[in-house]
Amino acid sequence: MVEDGVYKLAGAVPATVAADAGDTQEDEGEEDMKIVREDNFNRDYIPDYLVAENIQSEYYANVMCKALNQKYGSARAQFFFVVKPDDYALKRFEP
Repeated sequence: MVEDGVYKLAGAVPATVAADAGDTQEDEGEEDMKIVREDNFNRDYIPDYLVAENIQSEYYANVMCKALNQKYGSARAQFFFVVKPDDYALKRFEP
């Protein structure tokens, strides 16, 4: 749904409502997560690729990662998606 030129999710809860309900990161004690695309064959010359970061719940990061792997992954796929802590340093190829 588009409202005032901004895309909004149907049924999304405004941040103020979620904060009032006590659904905050500080209350849960969780750290932010990120989703990283990694090489399926562990080749050292293929760098990691950041897909999403600052995901405030490990649960939601896992849901997103599972959906990405179901859509784009397989045993023979070139890449797969994993959940990492937000402070994870992406692997880079440096010859």
